Amino acid sequence: MSAAHLPAGTEPLQCLPPLAPARRTALPQGSCDAHAHVFASACPLDPARGYTPAMVTVADYRRVMEAYGIDRAVLVQPSVYGFDNSALLSALADNLGTLRIVDEAYRWRRPA
Repeated sequence: MSAAHLPAGTEPLQCLPPLAPARRTALPQGSCDAHAHVFASACPLDPARGYTPAMVTVADYRRVMEAYGIDRAVLVQPSVYGFDNSALLSALADNLGTLRIVDEAYRWRRPA
């Protein structure tokens, strides 16, 4: 839900931070998380966002990957950044071997 759909005078919802990872079973070697979000406090949030995320950084997510035995992951552009994908690109630049990205906003900006 974007802020455009919120009742007048309503602020975006504040999300709670995720729980600390607690590995319960061993995942198969080569496991891949196919949908994850990371955030960066240095990147401005879209004023029209529908929620305010807990700032779970790529370093936080790498700890989750380690705890669960996840070898690879696909990061997805969170809506709170609108068309600014700098947080996603920064995460990818530092983790080329294990992370890939999906950025739906890019589809609308790329040259025809």
